[in-house]
Amino acid sequence: MTTHNHDNTFDITMTTQITLTTVNHDISLKLISYNSRSLVCIVGGNPKPVITWRRNNVQVPEDIAKYTIDNSVEGQSTLIVHSVDKNSDVGDYICEGENRIGKTKETIELIVVAA
Repeated sequence: MTTHNHDNTFDITMTTQITLTTVNHDISLKLISYNSRSLVCIVGGNPKPVITWRRNNVQVPEDIAKYTIDNSVEGQSTLIVHSVDKNSDVGDYICEGENRIGKTKETIELIVVAA
């Protein structure tokens, strides 16, 4: 953005850090018929941050049927865990946002209990 002040011209650079909020915290759900579970992360920033999901510090693969990552809503990323299993799907799910200004993350703990 350029601002004019009499005969002088000033260049002003505006930067915005990344803001990130998770909708779900410390999730405890009853496992009934291997339900799916959505984990939602609200992300903002300028420039627009790139979103990455991790489970137990490993990037969630987008190319297997177990997970669906939906970034179709502006400023929101949803990780859907299909057929949640109490033995293999528990743990920390991390939503991470990164742009050239910085990086931030939020952790959602998924706890599955038998019905």
